[in-house]
Amino acid sequence: MAHLTERHGLFIILAIGESVVAIGVGAAQKPISAPLLVAAILGVAAAVGLWWLYFDVASLAAEHRLLEAHGQARVRLALEAYTFAHFPIVAGIVVAALGVEGVMAHADEAKPLGAFYAPALFGGVALYLVGHLLFKRRMHSTLSLPRLVAMCVLLAALPAAVFLPPLVGLAGLVLILAALVIVETTRYAQTRRSLRNA
Repeated sequence: MAHLTERHGLFIILAIGESVVAIGVGAAQKPISAPLLVAAILGVAAAVGLWWLYFDVASLAAEHRLLEAHGQARVRLALEAYTFAHFPIVAGIVVAALGVEGVMAHADEAKPLGAFYAPALFGGVALYLVGHLLFKRRMHSTLSLPRLVAMCVLLAALPAAVFLPPLVGLAGLVLILAALVIVETTRYAQTRRSLRNA
C-alpha cells in the first residue's frame, strides 16, 4: 500500500508545482517591482502551506492506516480516500493557483482583488481543506477541528477579500494557513513524532 500513497503524493506534488508555475505565469511581461517580489514570496509561502498540510502528518497517517486494514476493507478504504476525497484536494490546488496567478498579474495595482480572483484564491484553499476533511474522515473516522475552523474562516473572509487589494488578500490567506500550521504542529506534536519513529 505504500506505493499507492506514494503515487498520490507525487500527484499532489505535481499539482502544487503547477501552483508555483502560476506565479511565473502571472508575473510574465510584468516589470520587476517590490510588490511583484512580495507577491511571489507570498505565493510560494501559500504553496508551502498546502504542501505541509498534506505531507507533514496526513499522508503518513493514511499510509499507516492502510497498512493496518486488510482485504476488502483496505480496498474500499483506498478507493474512497484516494479517489473521492482526493478530487477536491487537487481541484482546490488548481483553483487556488488561478487566484495566485491573478494576484501576480495585479500585484502592483490598488484596485480590489475582485469577484473572480478572490473566490478562486480563498475558495480554492477552502475546497482543498474540504478534501482533507473528507480524507481524514474516511481514513480515521475523525473530524479535524483546526482544518474545519480554517475552512470556515476562509469562507467567512471571502466576501471581504473581494474588496481587498491583491497583495493584502494573498497575505491574509498566507496568515490563515500559517496559523493552521502552527496550531497543528503544536496540537499533534506527539502524533508527528510517533509517525516518524514508526
